[in-house]
Amino acid sequence: MRRPGAIVGRRLLPAIHTLGRGVGQPVNAARLLRWSGYAVGRGASVCCYAVADDVEISDDVTVGANVVLGRGVRLGAGSRIIEGSQLSDAVIGAATRVEMGCLLARFEVGARSWIGAQTMCVGRGDGRITIGEGAYIGPRCLLDWTGGLVMGSGVQVSGPSTVFWTHSSADQMLSGLAYDSAEGRRTAPITVGDHVFIGGNCTIYPGVTIGDHSIVLPNSVVGDDVAAYRMVGGAPATVVKELEQRPRR
Repeated sequence: MRRPGAIVGRRLLPAIHTLGRGVGQPVNAARLLRWSGYAVGRGASVCCYAVADDVEISDDVTVGANVVLGRGVRLGAGSRIIEGSQLSDAVIGAATRVEMGCLLARFEVGARSWIGAQTMCVGRGDGRITIGEGAYIGPRCLLDWTGGLVMGSGVQVSGPSTVFWTHSSADQMLSGLAYDSAEGRRTAPITVGDHVFIGGNCTIYPGVTIGDHSIVLPNSVVGDDVAAYRMVGGAPATVVKELEQRPRR
């Protein structure tokens, strides 16, 4: 039966973190967390600042300093959470790396993926962000969960600063409605297929579907659906050319 772990996760870990800074290196608290009833696998190195009592950490996971693991976090085997990130209601696939300063919430990513530094998840309501295996999300991207965001496997979002908006407050502002009111807020999901490449500094608007094996060129604004095997670019984005359908390797 699991022992109550809140004292270790919320009170003792900051003290251990401070001790590590004093001696000049992070202190691995994995054994203490395991003793306190946390689900921490073998070979794990956990040097985080705080951890909720329902967090699950698999074998050979590395969690850096100044990391906060909130409720509902699941870390797959061999994953790495670099220092300064905050996670809550997040599932990280095996052998996936989360770089410095990320804010991930209502978020799930598959195995062998890479989440670039300062990637942020934002939103309102009960939506969720789901990304397949082998994905790359570049640095300083923003992912909105409000209307639901789904990306397939092998997706590459080449940051910096690409934004996926699944809600719009434009009608609220034009109508004089309060921002925190649900009235007038347009919400629609975004779906991105498998093996899609999206360049840096792009904006993807609510309701857009981007088909498999397509390319969105950098600095594009996408407000309409993109068919599979198409290259689009511009603001607003238009079709540049049709792509060759290559045998999958």
